[in-house]
Amino acid sequence: MGLSHNSSPLRARSRVGGISVLLADDHPLYLQGLCAVLGQMAGYEIVGIHGDGLSALHGIRQFQPKVAILGMSIAGLCGIELLKQVQHDGIATRVVLLASTQKDLAAAITHGPWGLLPKQSQTETVAKCMTSVADGERWCPLGLTDAPLRREAKWQNESEKIKSLLTKSELEVSLLIAEGLSNTSIARRMGISEGTVRNELYNAFRKIGGMNRPSFMTLVDRQQRMQPIKARRGSDSAQGSVARRSA
Repeated sequence: MGLSHNSSPLRARSRVGGISVLLADDHPLYLQGLCAVLGQMAGYEIVGIHGDGLSALHGIRQFQPKVAILGMSIAGLCGIELLKQVQHDGIATRVVLLASTQKDLAAAITHGPWGLLPKQSQTETVAKCMTSVADGERWCPLGLTDAPLRREAKWQNESEKIKSLLTKSELEVSLLIAEGLSNTSIARRMGISEGTVRNELYNAFRKIGGMNRPSFMTLVDRQQRMQPIKARRGSDSAQGSVARRSA
């Protein structure tokens, strides 16, 4: 499998049924190593190789690969910013972030990637990560022994379960309730009746059982942190304008 390291994506391979993968990192030799690993694994097709974040985002939007392996320090848009944009765009690509340090791991895990790979990982570890993520399972390195990171990984898995149980409307109502909005405010924002708000909230609590208000607040905080930076700044600016008009 050849390596073409530039800002343009490679052409998609034609093999039917292959798991499409996009790679992005600022170290050509590391990218070459990833290509070699994937080349030894049956069923994987590299659809793009990128050395910067902007071209990687273009490639993800164009090909919508099954998996994207993204370095956290690439220029233009770093791995975390790319992950946020993928989440914001609603693209189904499963993002695996490449971390160089424990600090990188701690920063990455809070944004909900499908997988985390320390850059010093062995070939077998990369293969296990890819297999798990391709099969729809989130993957963290076995050496993730730091207690805060373990708690974060557990929370991410629980959050995924919660989201899978709720409808989009039930989740939205629940998050707005956790932000402190009243039923009346939620009804106005969503364009539904207060009775519908009550029904959606009742169904949400019924489905997730013991989920309490602090847990909802944690979910709200994470949802906000997963928004793209530009969108968040725009929201903050709008809130500031409202505050100034109210003053």
